[in-house]
Amino acid sequence: SDIKADASTEGLRVSVSPKEKYKLIAASYLSCLSVAVVINIIQLIIMKYIFEVPMGGSILKLACFIVSTNVFAVAFGIVCACLFKGSKDSRANKTTSIIMASVFLSGEMIAQLPGILETSVPLINDINPATVMNMALFRLAYSTGDFDFYINMIKIVVMAIICLVISVIILRREKYASV
Repeated sequence: SDIKADASTEGLRVSVSPKEKYKLIAASYLSCLSVAVVINIIQLIIMKYIFEVPMGGSILKLACFIVSTNVFAVAFGIVCACLFKGSKDSRANKTTSIIMASVFLSGEMIAQLPGILETSVPLINDINPATVMNMALFRLAYSTGDFDFYINMIKIVVMAIICLVISVIILRREKYASV
């Protein structure tokens, strides 16, 4: 929400800045992304070496997974901040609601749900980022084939690009009465 002028003073500065919006968004995006990647690397190290959760044998694929999912997560946060109205807390609550629905549909609460959706409405599994990430992590840890893993990573990156494009379009077109 810090990039929206109606939610923060940082966003107000971005809104009135003579710099091109996509450059400001890119700098903000990359700084958030770098912090998120470092945090996830620490989490995965703890999961693998302390809790002994299998992460597969390929460090390169694990790095691809970490970067791709964080690219999406930060882009999704930006598009939610751009689309939702209200205070920072209100925007965060709306984003959390969407994430919880996505996680529910991915089978985190009911393990059979993705299979049921795959037989009745497979498109939901294809566009649900939590399901795509879960399937990619599953294939990373337990599968020997690379094709499905990389297809899931491509889906995540494409969704991130869509989120970023929507965010830039929204931010470029907004004018604030208070400015």
